[in-house]
Amino acid sequence: GVPAAPPSEELQNLLLEYSDAVISALYEIFLITHQGNWGSGSRNLMTVGWLMMALQKFPAMFLFIDHMVKHIIKTVLPPIHLMSPTEALRLFQQLYILNTCIQYGSGLAEHIRNKYSEEFRYYIQIATVEAMLPAHYAVTQPAMRLLLQVLSCILQ
Repeated sequence: GVPAAPPSEELQNLLLEYSDAVISALYEIFLITHQGNWGSGSRNLMTVGWLMMALQKFPAMFLFIDHMVKHIIKTVLPPIHLMSPTEALRLFQQLYILNTCIQYGSGLAEHIRNKYSEEFRYYIQIATVEAMLPAHYAVTQPAMRLLLQVLSCILQ
């Protein structure tokens, strides 16, 4: 067959916008389930465990995680550059999603460990990421804590 033409700049921008919207929405949903705001007590309607079981049934979730991990790696690779507040927040949200998937989604955790342990071992350097996140951003310390947690889970 004829090779597909590369996506236009407009299409690439739309895909990036879509990806950002999905990350923001998934982050908020995970945050809500972590805080237990859906339901009360033992009648909790939506728990993190339930949500992860549901999400892992969709093959698209694994593709989404692949896309997100590749984006994280691309974001934190040298050369060192200072992240904008938006980039720093996006990195935090992605790490939060990744950490939740590793902690609560056994299938996703296994997928992430099997597919990306080498990338996390060799490409993601704590000092480099720290240099990219300005210390005065409120999200810097929580993002670094999440990164350390994710690294320790993936590289165990």
